[in-house]
Amino acid sequence: MADTLRVRGAEVQVRLTRNNALEKTLTAVKSFTFEAMLEIKQEGYLGETNDRFDDIYKGCSGNLVFHPESQDAWTLVAFVRDRAARRSAQSDHRINIKFVANLPDGTRPSITIPDVKFSNIPMNSPARDQYVEMTLTFNADDFTIQTT
Repeated sequence: MADTLRVRGAEVQVRLTRNNALEKTLTAVKSFTFEAMLEIKQEGYLGETNDRFDDIYKGCSGNLVFHPESQDAWTLVAFVRDRAARRSAQSDHRINIKFVANLPDGTRPSITIPDVKFSNIPMNSPARDQYVEMTLTFNADDFTIQTT
């Protein structure tokens, strides 16, 4: 259908902020995955013919794969390490992720994930003729969605 609002990767932006300052050189993003984590609870009771279901919200998670374009990627890893090792005040070490889709109708819905926490941060140099890439796998308590 010609009137669908599908979005290509070239029409999205993924931005990281560190202590409310934009990471200007972390822009060569190869892929971004976001997941609202939900769990379904199922319970069966005597005298009932069907199970009962409930859902539980458990935060969000995702990952971001990018090509480092400056030493900022290395300082980001040190920043995350220092926060995890409690070498600095936690309130001073916040990283937020924002995903914005530029839809064909001009609207720009976004997802903002505040104060993300990271697991292992691998750096990969796959081959002589390929770029170094880093993967940030994250979890967070919550997210906000903004529609325009």
